[in-house]
Amino acid sequence: EVDLFVCSSPTVLCTLVADFDRPIIAYMGEPLLLGVAPDERDQWFVRFEAMARDEHNFFACYNPFLSDMIEYQTGLAVPVIRMHGLYTNAVYTPTRSHQVLVVKGPNICVDPACLLNRFSWGEDYFHRPHSTAEADDAAARGLRRFTFFGLDELGGAPYPKLASFRATVMYPYDVALAIFYELYSMGMPIFLPKSELLPFYIFRGLHSDHHYHFLKPGFGGLNGTLPPFVPSFGTEQWWSAGPSWSAHTDFSRFPHMLRFEAVAELLTALAPGATDWAAVSAAMQGFNQETLVLSSAQWA
Repeated sequence: EVDLFVCSSPTVLCTLVADFDRPIIAYMGEPLLLGVAPDERDQWFVRFEAMARDEHNFFACYNPFLSDMIEYQTGLAVPVIRMHGLYTNAVYTPTRSHQVLVVKGPNICVDPACLLNRFSWGEDYFHRPHSTAEADDAAARGLRRFTFFGLDELGGAPYPKLASFRATVMYPYDVALAIFYELYSMGMPIFLPKSELLPFYIFRGLHSDHHYHFLKPGFGGLNGTLPPFVPSFGTEQWWSAGPSWSAHTDFSRFPHMLRFEAVAELLTALAPGATDWAAVSAAMQGFNQETLVLSSAQWA
């Protein structure tokens, strides 16, 4: 006997259980039109609205950009319940005090971790540690120079290992990333580009794919609001809609972020005594607890 169904992404999969006369909880994280064929788009908008308006169902988004994008496309205001990442069971414990995690796009042309190590190691770049084990050995020998490791270099490292880095440098490549909420839930200090630079980073993921940039038939969007449709190489949209819509992301809204504009600022903040890591982490955990109470009330 099934009491209710839970569905997530792509949201169109919720239709598989819509006819079983049971409540549906949908926790959405990707574009509404993901997985929808062009010739089924209009029908899907009708079906989605019927499911979302059904008082027996509950639809929510894990990030504010998606919620606002859906409202622009359909006129429906879907509540936002932040992702907490409690399943990581990891807490910030920076035993790797001179190692920094780097989260960046998988298709980026120039590797940020490589460039950051160039700045950090200078002429000794080719003699730097090439693995976290080598970096651990170097630290044990008293070598205290920061080494940057890309998340993709760690081969699916468990969450406790991620929590052992001094901090994370994140170059967000979509309007929301699960890894952001997971690291934030650990209380891991996160370096992000300054808010005014976010438009040049975040519009490179699924939400920027033109296949998902359509409105419900007969709906004209929200008056006075620029479309949230910013293509990956849409330079015109970067300058026009990018700044306002990047402000709809948690990369812009979450408190206690460590913002930087240039590598020099980043390295300065990493210097001994420059940042109170414990205070930053404690403030993040305070925000986690506050929003967990709010999220619990929303789910209830």
